[in-house]
Amino acid sequence: SESASQGHLDVACWNAGISACAQSVQWDRALALLSEVRLQRLNASPVTYSATITACERASLWASAAQLLDVMHQTHIGPSAVSCAAAISSCHRSSEWRCAIGMLDA
Repeated sequence: SESASQGHLDVACWNAGISACAQSVQWDRALALLSEVRLQRLNASPVTYSATITACERASLWASAAQLLDVMHQTHIGPSAVSCAAAISSCHRSSEWRCAIGMLDA
């Protein structure tokens, strides 16, 4: 994009970085990048959150995944099927079935 070529990263660039972190199970970096998106006052997209939730899911961080899904609801960023599935999978991996059921009811 034009802003990326001028030295400013747009949300798509951040999403790519977060997705790369999710693929390599670097959940801490994914969360740090999401924080940076917020600090830069960029409009995080469903993709931004889904990628971060996936990073948490792969590290079995069910509470972080659930919290991010809540943030999506609170900020009116519609959770996608991908973000919901990753958050529920994270609960499943951690045997947190009550949390998973709660997500289904939300």
